Amino acid sequence: MKKIECEALISNLDKVTSFVEDELERLGCGKKQLMQITLAAEEIYVNIAHYAYGKSNGAGGVVPDSGSGSMSLSMWEDNGLVTLIFEDGGVPYNPLEKEDPDISADVNDRQIGGLGIFMAKKSMDNMRYEYRDGRNILTLEKRIAVNGGVSMLNIRGGKNGENLLIQLEGRLDTTTASQLEEKLNSEIDGVKELTFDLKDLEYISSAGLRILLSAQKTMNNQGKMIVKNASEEVQEIFEVTGFSDIFIIQ
Repeated sequence: MKKIECEALISNLDKVTSFVEDELERLGCGKKQLMQITLAAEEIYVNIAHYAYGKSNGAGGVVPDSGSGSMSLSMWEDNGLVTLIFEDGGVPYNPLEKEDPDISADVNDRQIGGLGIFMAKKSMDNMRYEYRDGRNILTLEKRIAVNGGVSMLNIRGGKNGENLLIQLEGRLDTTTASQLEEKLNSEIDGVKELTFDLKDLEYISSAGLRILLSAQKTMNNQGKMIVKNASEEVQEIFEVTGFSDIFIIQ
């Protein structure tokens, strides 16, 4: 069994995902399942970092990023079954009770957030929660087939008249999504056709999907958006979350 402990802060996300990926690569995990497990680990960790130690807002909710504390992630593999156990001492919270988002809703009715836990559940074979001895304990399980990351995002392309081409390479996740957001904010005004070329995109999390959804909503008012060359793994994420029904995919 391998274990990592750290302060539950977004700034430590790279340490957590690197820990997971390194262990999966050591096991010879296939690319698709590596993405699925790492995605689930990212979404669960981000949820802990934002909310586990947050202060009450007085209305029964929690103020995101208003406190911090420790968390741990234990991970092991037994006969092809990979197990991850997240533990934290924050407010009691069972993420499995969170209502799934309506992935069939029209693009203008879709919420920008709320996909993280849903994506984690869809990526893993089994998840279970318990609150014991003052700690939240969330177990994730995924059976892998042994077979065979980029921890950065490269953004290429640019504006040509009223057309904007964005080519993405690497990982579009919690730590890199702001790069794409800044790129779009600086160039999307006046664009009639926005094209995302995802040929070299290896990984996308809910943070990345939020940026794409926001871009789609903007383009609904000023032109059209096209997504092309998505890998099988990224395409599956679009289908699981219902984004394949709201994007023009080529």
